[in-house]
Amino acid sequence: MRHIINFLDYCFYRACCFHKRHPFFFSNFAYGASTFLGVTHLFYIMSLSLIWSAVTGLECNAVYPIIIWILLCYYYDSYVYTEERYKRLVKKYKNEKNKKIKGWGVVLYVIISMSSFFIIGMLLCGKASVYFPEWMNYFSLSDMRLRL
Repeated sequence: MRHIINFLDYCFYRACCFHKRHPFFFSNFAYGASTFLGVTHLFYIMSLSLIWSAVTGLECNAVYPIIIWILLCYYYDSYVYTEERYKRLVKKYKNEKNKKIKGWGVVLYVIISMSSFFIIGMLLCGKASVYFPEWMNYFSLSDMRLRL
């Protein structure tokens, strides 16, 4: 478990470095980096929802994973991945070795997290079912269910 936390800390550190050099969307680099980690976690949460739907045979409500993701992002942005955490990580990784290889590891993590949802969706084609609740029809253009 500690290795996973260290890897996520390193991903946060590298994302902060990237957002400091290229401030695209967020003026606060720590907020942008923690949101970046939250988005990668969204794809894993949605992948687990698809697997759960296929195993149980029940339809998966798409709103619950999104609510979990929003709460997770709020928790990350407010308490876990902050500027203070970045300052501690700068001291920890000041003299790191193999920076380029570790950076490619972070890029590979992002690619795998974003593609996992689509790959699992294609593999479970016809077995998993995702739907939006009826009250969401007010916000959507169609009322069709998504069948994977």
